[in-house]
Amino acid sequence: MPYPRRLLYDDEVVLVEDRPHPVRLVRPIVMTAVVVAGVVTGFVEWRSAPAWFGVALGAIAVLAAVVLAGKVLAWRATLLVLTSSRVIYRTGVLRRIGREIPIDRVQDVTYQQGLLERIVGAGTLTVESAGERGVEPFFDIRRPEVVQSQINRAVDAARHPRPVPPNLRVDDSIADRLERLTELHHRGVLTDAEYADKRRELLERM
Repeated sequence: MPYPRRLLYDDEVVLVEDRPHPVRLVRPIVMTAVVVAGVVTGFVEWRSAPAWFGVALGAIAVLAAVVLAGKVLAWRATLLVLTSSRVIYRTGVLRRIGREIPIDRVQDVTYQQGLLERIVGAGTLTVESAGERGVEPFFDIRRPEVVQSQINRAVDAARHPRPVPPNLRVDDSIADRLERLTELHHRGVLTDAEYADKRRELLERM
């Protein structure tokens, strides 16, 4: 499920929106496959076993499938969103947890990758901010080095905004957003394709 656009500020632009890397599901998938293989082997090797034995094996297989389904749902419910104003992290299916870090409070962004993570393109992203929580680790992030760079660019854009021309109309929200998009594009926060898509969306509203 994408981040609800109704929760964005008027001049806020989504720069990154992604779920954790699918590598997070490798372990539960492998464990489920091992359990299912064991259950099948049990049925084949002990055909003459009591009925309760078959029921127990079936229950184990069902339990393993339920656990895997829960892991998949949790993965789909986890979302990292970087906007021009915030770093947003949401996770949880039944019990939702949401974290937000204002861009202007981000002090440091680092990432860590093991050998396997470098191969698959995943890693842990750590955002240090001024506040009570201080350090926020986000695990299994896709292309963490790219996200790190995009966060740093957004921080730079927020701390060094371009001066607003004095003749710009206050009520001209579309013009404000176009100028903001242009600023982010010039600073390298938005790619050419992202800038073109966002600009087209705004022009269609005029």
